[in-house]
Amino acid sequence: MLGVVGEAERMETTVISDAVNVASRLERLTRRYGVGLVVSEHVMGKLTTRDQYQFRALDKVQIKGRSEPLVIYEIFAGDPEELVERKLATQADYEEALRLYYDRKFTQANLLIAQALARDPEDQVLHFHQARIAEAVARGVPNDWEGVEICNEQ
Repeated sequence: MLGVVGEAERMETTVISDAVNVASRLERLTRRYGVGLVVSEHVMGKLTTRDQYQFRALDKVQIKGRSEPLVIYEIFAGDPEELVERKLATQADYEEALRLYYDRKFTQANLLIAQALARDPEDQVLHFHQARIAEAVARGVPNDWEGVEICNEQ
């Protein structure tokens, strides 16, 4: 929906839609995860040339205004070549650690994240998940836990 907001002295047009809200919230998640481009599982599903992109799953998130969690991905094909190579070198350990985390196998997940961080200590995504795993180990998780990161930012 295209709308006009404001008053007689100051008016502005804006687009109001679920897609715009989701895109805005995904853009904000780039800061949380320390990455350049975050896309939803919906976007990944629409890519007909998916194998041409370097990407990795980032997380399951619950964003404001959505009742169902989204799986989000980082597309890092546009990163500097050295950074792409480091992410590719740690991708298998990282993605297995993420799977183990969602399966509540936190000790095993932590070992794989630590291995990945040993190869790429600057990867903010690895640090983010290492902190989440450590918190799950320290505090435990409720029975209905599904590993979804709650993102209430506007």
